[in-house]
Amino acid sequence: MYAEPALNLVDKLLLKTHTEEEREKLFDQEQGLLYSVVAYYTNNDTTDWKKVSIYNESRLKAIEKTGNQKRTAEFLFHIATISLDGKKDSAMFFTNMYKSVAIFNEIKDSTYTVYGYRFISRFSRSAGDFTKAFESIQSAIAISRKLNYLKGLASSLAQLADLYRDYGEDDQALENYQSALDILYKAKDTNTLFNALGSLGGFYYSKHNTAKALEYYNKLIEICARQSKPYHNAGSVYKWIGMTYSDSNDYGNALLNFEKSLHLFDSARDFFETGDVLNEIGSLYAKQRDFNNAISYHTRSVKIADSMNMQGTKPVWLYSLALDYYGLRNYIKAKEINDQALVGFKKHWFDVKITSDMELLAAQIDSARGDGMGAFTHYKEYVSLIEKLKGEEISKEAQKEKFRNESEKQKSEQEKKDAIAKRTRNLQYMAIGAFLLMGIFLLYGYVQKNRDKKRIEKAYGELKSTQAQLIQSEKMASLGELTAGIAHEIQNPLNFVNNFSEVSNELISEMVEEVDKGNTAEVKVIAKDVQQNLEKILHHGKRADAIVKGMLQHSRSSSGVKEPTDINALADEYLRLAYHGLRAKDKSFNATMKTDFDESIGNINIIPQDMGRVILNLITNAFYVVDEKKKSPHPLKGREPYEPTVTVTTKKLGSPQTGGDGGKVEISVKDNGNGIPQKVMDKIFQPFFTTKPTGQGTGLGLSLSYDIVKAHGGELKVETKEGEGSEFIILLPVV
Repeated sequence: MYAEPALNLVDKLLLKTHTEEEREKLFDQEQGLLYSVVAYYTNNDTTDWKKVSIYNESRLKAIEKTGNQKRTAEFLFHIATISLDGKKDSAMFFTNMYKSVAIFNEIKDSTYTVYGYRFISRFSRSAGDFTKAFESIQSAIAISRKLNYLKGLASSLAQLADLYRDYGEDDQALENYQSALDILYKAKDTNTLFNALGSLGGFYYSKHNTAKALEYYNKLIEICARQSKPYHNAGSVYKWIGMTYSDSNDYGNALLNFEKSLHLFDSARDFFETGDVLNEIGSLYAKQRDFNNAISYHTRSVKIADSMNMQGTKPVWLYSLALDYYGLRNYIKAKEINDQALVGFKKHWFDVKITSDMELLAAQIDSARGDGMGAFTHYKEYVSLIEKLKGEEISKEAQKEKFRNESEKQKSEQEKKDAIAKRTRNLQYMAIGAFLLMGIFLLYGYVQKNRDKKRIEKAYGELKSTQAQLIQSEKMASLGELTAGIAHEIQNPLNFVNNFSEVSNELISEMVEEVDKGNTAEVKVIAKDVQQNLEKILHHGKRADAIVKGMLQHSRSSSGVKEPTDINALADEYLRLAYHGLRAKDKSFNATMKTDFDESIGNINIIPQDMGRVILNLITNAFYVVDEKKKSPHPLKGREPYEPTVTVTTKKLGSPQTGGDGGKVEISVKDNGNGIPQKVMDKIFQPFFTTKPTGQGTGLGLSLSYDIVKAHGGELKVETKEGEGSEFIILLPVV
């Protein structure tokens, strides 16, 4: 490795040079040597990431000494991308990429600033952090618009469309794809237009819309026809067209386009793409169960991987070949190849989904060979990977949901800003056009504001907070209120267990008959079905177990000890149980449930059993009053149909220093029932006072709820308006 001593020599010369010209020449030499060192250490199977890190840090210091900000930013960009090649060091990636982007932004390099934000967004998207991905791509869009950087704007809009596509917002995705295309057609940027059209084709391909996908891919062929060296671009397009036809089972057209792609990539000596197209053709034959031809093409792709040392790609192509031999029932060969694929994939490119597929194939091969222990081992690993994959999917879905909510919030805020801007423009036009109309408008606004002010003052005078008159030591047991809700929650998994048990019993009877007949193959098929049913029974049994444990946790006698509790989860759980409990008792009962939880609250110290009873009582009362209003025989005329609605919200209030309420958490239960008459407002928290008919209420619910909240150092208050509804608000201190 001759580059290392050469780098040391360049370092010494840099310390001795004085002119900027000499330093620049030495710096260029150093850059070339550095990339040689990094390439050497990263292209070997046993990558020495420690040495790569040492060299990167050493060179960065040398570059910073030159004072050349652009070169410093470029090298930070290089370190960031290198950190993802092997170790997948996301912390190092973000640290260095943000530093790089900050410098590029400072020196007004719009190209790299936008590209850096796009790179951050792309990596965040692949990691499932859709919030950061969205924020980064919005930064890229804002900078591109500010600097009128059309290429960057179009690319960023297309990337934003990819994000919307990921979480199913197809209309938003298409809108941004189209915006990107409009810009690129005007700018006549063929290369970026090629990428955007490809993304749109890919979008329709993922939706199995063959006609639309081919429409955009054919536009790409037209672009390639105008290029001087279209080998790579045209090869990619013909491969995409082949995949589209294959997806719609049009094997003739698929093969025709794959062969065109293969010829172009072979002419360009693009070995990776050549191998990939060979793999696609092999898979096309495998779909038609022509496994001999499939083996021929898959073998060629594996040979290319061997000759070009494609250690990361080879396992994927080996897996395709293993499937071919499995299809021919050559289980020995299939096992040999699939084992190679598994070892190589785990070493060079671990992906949970593909690895789980390989483990499942290994289990199927061992099962077919009669190796029960081997099949069990691989199937166990497969199940473990599937569980991990489900966990990742749940995490990504949570990120997508968070991204969706924030996106909707930003959209709403933007709509408000647009509405304000539009209103401002209209006012300006009105002022220029007619001063008289403006005067009338201002007068109307003044009168309207006075009316609003009077209405607010009147409402404020009608709303008063109340205090309880009696401290009640006895605590109500609320498990009875939850019984029907618990039954609803647990019924579904029990139904699944019963159904799958009955089916399994029938399958066992069939298996006994097949055993008597000596039909081993059918026995194995039935056994596999039984195994799948048992897995489903286990899954739903565990689900029922989790529900029961959760209910026992919240229904046990209070210990009187405060503990960190997720107030959002507590409120959401009792909302669902109260609703299903009432539905179980009265099938005609129905109401809309709304929630707005402040995720920044975190855990707060409360006695969960006691506070759960308070929340349950308030929600049950809210459902009662909206149901009573709906059943009222005299609905108001001229109004929209009444929709019973109960809303539960949580909010973290600020500190006194910021004008807040002293670091408190607010829990609100709001209904749109008939409200509370002012004449009984002073009595609602008194023991044994109730507005319900005799036998339907004890009059202790609100009284005990008030005592529990007060014992927590909090406050329970109510705001109401007759005919419109009530809102009960719990204020708890954050300790």
